[in-house]
Parts: sequence; structure tokens; C-alpha cells
Amino acid sequence: MKHGFHKRGVPMARRITLSPGQLSLLTSVYIVAGLNSAFWGRLLAALQPGSTVDWLFVSALATILVATLNAVLIVAAFPYVQKSVAAALILLSASTAYFVQEFGTAIDANMVRNVLETNAREAEEFLTAQLVGFIFLLGVVPAAIISIVPVRWTPLPQALPSNIVRALMSCAVAAALVFAFFANLAGTFRENRALLLTLVPSNVIVALERYHAGRDQRTAGRLGTFGGDARRDQGQAVSTRPLVTVLVIGETARSANFSLNGYSRETNPRLAGTDGVLSLRHAASCGTDTAHSLPCMFSGLGEAQFTVPRAAAQENLLHILKRVGIDVLWRDNQSGCKGVCNGVSTEVLARKGEAFYADVTSYDEALLDGLEPRLAAMEHGGVIVLHMIGSHGPAYHKRVPPSFVRFQPTCETSQLSRCTTEQIVNSYDNTILYADHVLAELIGILRAADAKGVDTTMFYVSDHGESLGEKGIYLHGLPRALAPKEQTHIPMIMWASQSAQGRLGLDMECLHEIAATKPASHDNLFHTMLGIFGVQTRLYDPRLDILHRCRAHRASRT
Repeated sequence: MKHGFHKRGVPMARRITLSPGQLSLLTSVYIVAGLNSAFWGRLLAALQPGSTVDWLFVSALATILVATLNAVLIVAAFPYVQKSVAAALILLSASTAYFVQEFGTAIDANMVRNVLETNAREAEEFLTAQLVGFIFLLGVVPAAIISIVPVRWTPLPQALPSNIVRALMSCAVAAALVFAFFANLAGTFRENRALLLTLVPSNVIVALERYHAGRDQRTAGRLGTFGGDARRDQGQAVSTRPLVTVLVIGETARSANFSLNGYSRETNPRLAGTDGVLSLRHAASCGTDTAHSLPCMFSGLGEAQFTVPRAAAQENLLHILKRVGIDVLWRDNQSGCKGVCNGVSTEVLARKGEAFYADVTSYDEALLDGLEPRLAAMEHGGVIVLHMIGSHGPAYHKRVPPSFVRFQPTCETSQLSRCTTEQIVNSYDNTILYADHVLAELIGILRAADAKGVDTTMFYVSDHGESLGEKGIYLHGLPRALAPKEQTHIPMIMWASQSAQGRLGLDMECLHEIAATKPASHDNLFHTMLGIFGVQTRLYDPRLDILHRCRAHRASRT
């Protein structure tokens, strides 16, 4: 038998091997071209290239990305290191690419915060066969191939200088092309800043770094005092009737789908027929995700000055109210209060083993169970916060009891790409219809408490809105500056019992006019709540108190 041949004369298949440089280049090309289809699709839609120069720019950008990633992998071109780095980048990119492609998700620090601070129940809704299949085929399989393909390693003394030279060459190519096409790059990404948030894996790597940098800045231990000069108006403190406000924090509700705000479908039939309900039609959220908006609305810092680390290091509205003698209770049917309720009484519905409700469920009506005795127990006045699961997606169908599935056909899966726009909107509208029912039931409870000697008010506000496929975008979480109005235009609804209206001196005709015409935002919540309870502090700004302009008089509180 001749060397290199079987007995029958058939050549032996040579075993495939790669050099470290080939492995790095192939991995880079795969990630840039194979796992970034959403990025390239959006780029081409934004550029609409029609000339040779346009296509040269697209080609140059692809080369810049490949060369940059190649430089990173070349630096790591050592046994046991390069393969691990390449496989990790592929798995990370595939996992991120699924959400970018499926939901149009933009990955930034706030999105990372949402993912890392969610609970298992919410995470399970995203765990679909499509997600598993996507990551397996586009992530696990390529990573496995990398692990088994032999690489021709060079001894370390020769490899180190060679790797540095090759990495510098890749960087030089990228730098030269950046210089040549700088005007195109600057113009494209300045006008389309969200593009970079869809580019894997750089988007998630940068977001993780910024998220952890923010966490490191938070002050550990005792919260810094905020509003230390706060004191309660004595008339409020000694009133023979306590004043209790139920503050309902909605989830992912957008104003555009509330019939109270002009939506063509009747999604708020019960609230529309309830006396005293006010809907502020022009309200805006502080952020586009719960982890940002929730602490922002309670912080008192205002959208312009708010940062998550700053808010996490100091007291908020609830702590100020508690300090001046107002009872505070937080009831949660969500993934937590994002630190807002730290230090106040809390009842958690959604976590196993900590539930106050016997049958743990996602339905928000459970938040009303046992509410009457808690209202009656607040002898000095109080605030009860109800944190709803609301319209949390993508599993909108799970938020609604069967009796409230009025709009059909519905989307019965978390994989929104399998549903039509009609099905998605129907499912979402059913969640708004159910929220209308919950709020109307709550008002009924508050009216009954009022008849028993407790002045009651309700304030409902959503944390952020939701995209339902407009411009190919779903869910929420885009950076505030780039977010479409669907993610920032939110419902804000108020109600007060007759006795509370008189106590606060409210001119309801004036309030209806303000609700219909004036802008509002999460910034108003802090100051409106201080105003309701007569809390005096230098932090209070009457211009941001929604009720202040419509107080016909300051009722005596005796």
C-alpha cells in the first residue's frame, strides 16, 4: 500500500485544520454577517443605498466590524483561550440576536437591568421552542464545531509577537476605513443612534459594562436622607377622618389604547361610566422600562436629574411620607419594586412562599383582596401602592381571565412573529379592558371605605408604554431619547371620593380642563402626593402638583 492511500487506492481524507488567524477571521465573519441580519436590515432601510458610494460605505462598514472583532480574537489566539473566547462570543451574539430580530429590541444598560432584575416567572415567558432552536442552531452548533476543529498552534514565544502584529494590522485596516468613511459613519449613526444598540455582540458587552458601572456607584447601607425638612400640615395630622390614597402602578399600558383618551375601541367602559374619574390625556413616562421608570417616578429628582444609582442611594417619596407619620404599604404582583419599597411594609403576591394571596396568580384583581381592612387600619392616613402585572408582554394572553377575552382573535403565544398584528393588538386591548375592570372594582372599594369614615383617592399611572409592531418594533425598552411615542405616552388617571374632593378643595371642572389640555409626566407624581397629604418641604414644587391649580380653597381639616 502506498503512503496516503487505502488498499483500494482511494485517497485518505485529510483532516481539516485551521490556523489561529483563520479561526479568528471565520468567527468574525460569521458573527458580523450571520448573526447581525437585523442590524444590516435596519442599516439598509435607513441608508436606502442607490449609488456605488453607498454600497462602498456598506462594504467598508462590514470590513471595519470584521477587522475589529478579528483583532480581539487574534489577541486571544492561544491554546484553550481563543476557542473559549470565540465560542462565548458566538453564544452571546446568538442569544442577543434572537431578541433583536424577534422583537426589535435595542440592548442598552436599562435593558440589561430589566433582564438581570426580572423574576423566573417573567423569564419563562420568553423561553420558547423558537428561542431554544435559534440559539441551538446559530449558537451552540457553531460553538461546538469550533471546539472540535483542530487548530495549528504556534509555540508561545513565536505566537505572542505574531498575534500582536496581526491584531495591529487588523486595527490599522479598521482605522483606515473609519478615516476614509468618517463622514458617512458619523452621519449615519448620528441620525440613527439606535442602530448600534442592535449590533451584536458589542451592544450587550457595552450594556453590561455600563450596568455594572452603575451598580458600583450605588451607595451601600443606609439610604441618604432626602427631604429631611419635611413635616405634615397639622390640620391633616389631627383630622377626625383619615385620608388614604391608593396609588396604582400600571405595567406597560400605553395611552393610545385607552378609550378614555380617544381610542376607537371601548377598552374603558367601566371607568368611563364612573363619576369623578379624570384621565390626563397628555402624560409622559420618565423611561421606557420598569427598572428606570419606577424609581424615577418616586425619586423626586425629576426626569432631567434622575439616574438609577443616585435614586438607589437616597430616600424617595415613600420614605418621606412614612417619616411624617403617614402609613405606607406596598403590594406587589410584579417582579419587585426595584428598590423603591425598601424599608416600607411590603406584601408580595408574585413570589412563591411570600404570597399574601392563597392561590398565586398573575391576575391583578388579587391585589384587591383584603384591601378593606388595610384601608380601615390606616388611622392617621396612608398610601397603599398596588404594583400591577398589567399588560406585561409578550404573553399578553396570560394577563387576562377568560371572561375578559372580548377582542378576538388573540395571540396565544409569546412568539409575536407567529401572530398577526390584529391578534397582537386584540390580546393587548384585552389587558387594558381587564385593567379597567380592576380599577373600577378598586373605586368601589374606596367608595365603601369613604362611607365608613375614610376619605379616599386613587391615582393610577403606568410605568411606560408599549410598541405593538409599529415600524417593526415590539415591546419596550428603547432609550428614552430614541423611543417612539407608543413607549412613552402613558395613561394617568385620578379619582377622589366626594368627601376627599371637599377636603382637598378640588374644583373638578378646572381639573377636567387640565386633564384634557395640559401636559403631565411622572415628575408630577412626587409633588402631587406631597400636596394631597399636606407635606411641607422645600422639595415640594406647587407647579408640578397637578391638583394645586384647581384647589378652590384649602378646606379646614378639623
